[in-house]
Amino acid sequence: MENKEAQLRLAGWFPRTHAQRQLTIDGVMGPNTAMAIGNFQVYVRLPLTGLLTDATVRELNRLGDPDNSTSHFTWNEFKSPRDSSQLYRVSVWQAVANLRMLMWNLEGLRAKLGDQPIHINSGIRSVPYNTQIGGASDSMHMYGLAADISVRNKTPREVAEGAAQCGFSGIFVYPGHCHVDLRARIGRPWVWDFTA
Repeated sequence: MENKEAQLRLAGWFPRTHAQRQLTIDGVMGPNTAMAIGNFQVYVRLPLTGLLTDATVRELNRLGDPDNSTSHFTWNEFKSPRDSSQLYRVSVWQAVANLRMLMWNLEGLRAKLGDQPIHINSGIRSVPYNTQIGGASDSMHMYGLAADISVRNKTPREVAEGAAQCGFSGIFVYPGHCHVDLRARIGRPWVWDFTA
């Protein structure tokens, strides 16, 4: 597995503290990547080495699906059946790559929340569909970088607290759900709002 691919898959296991930090996906296996590897190794009950061992790669591969989604998330659950457009704020190729990154961060959040299934209320949105439903004019949903989620037996605030430990740079608490996104991946400032 290439280093950048490993970092993309491990991003949801970093930093594991309530901090506005994300794992850089640059192929350099430095101390932050070692921390993410170690957090993942603890989760899958492997010896804690902080190194990308063969066993660690096998476990990362086990969480992936052949269609490039992840084992707990499918492409279809992120797109509304009422949204027939493929006009996004980025190319379709980039939107798919962003959505894949989002899935891997959500895998880390799912693990952080005790392996509780995460329900996707809203995922990727085309520009016309986002306008139709009254979404924000520069919503991260139109980049494939956002999801509105809910978790059974967890309050939106509890989900947000978990997301704050999994590299999400946009977190908003709403009645009934939590919005998470990866806005910092496209150079936007971090915004966490847990006040609702």
